[in-house]
Amino acid sequence: MNHKIDSYIHALFAGIPRTKKAQELKEELLSNMHDRYADYLREGKSDAQAYSLTVASMGDVEAMIAAVTPDEAFRREAQFFRRRNARNTAVSVAIYILGAALVVASALSSSERLQILAVVALLVLAELVMVAGYFVTEWLLLGYGLAAAAGAVVPNLVQGFSGVVLGAMLIPLLRRVTPSAMRL
Repeated sequence: MNHKIDSYIHALFAGIPRTKKAQELKEELLSNMHDRYADYLREGKSDAQAYSLTVASMGDVEAMIAAVTPDEAFRREAQFFRRRNARNTAVSVAIYILGAALVVASALSSSERLQILAVVALLVLAELVMVAGYFVTEWLLLGYGLAAAAGAVVPNLVQGFSGVVLGAMLIPLLRRVTPSAMRL
C-alpha cells in the first residue's frame, strides 16, 4: 500500500461532509488508485513514476467529489431541521424539569421556598456567567466563529438551567437526609 495515495485522497476529502455517497466514492477511489499503482509497479515503473501516473490517470477527481457533495439548499435544509430538533428537545426537557420542580416545590414550606429561590437566583447568575464565558472562549479564543459560538449558547443554557433546577429539587430532599449539612 502506498501512503502517498492515502494522504492524497484524504486531503481531497478533508472539507467534504461525511455522507454515505462521499464515503463510498472515497473508498472506490482509494481501491482503484491502489490497484493502478500496483499495476504500474508490476510494469517496472519506479515508485515516483507509478504514483504520478496513478494520480494523472484518475481524471477529474474534483468533479467526482462535487457530484457527491451536498449543495447549499440541502445544507440549509439540514441546518433548519437540526435547529428545530434542538429547540424542540430543549423545550421538552425544560417542561419536564419544570413539572418535577413544581411537584417538589408544592411540598415545601414558604420559608424553604424563599431560601431555595435565593439559591436558584445565585445559581442562575452563575450559569449566565458560565455560558457567556463559553461563548467568548469559542468565538474569540478558539476561533470557531460567531455563528458556531452563538449556536452553542442554547444547549449550554439548557444544560446549565437543568442543573440549577435539579439542584434546587435536591436541596429539600438532602436536608431531610442530612439536615445539619444542608443549612443555608
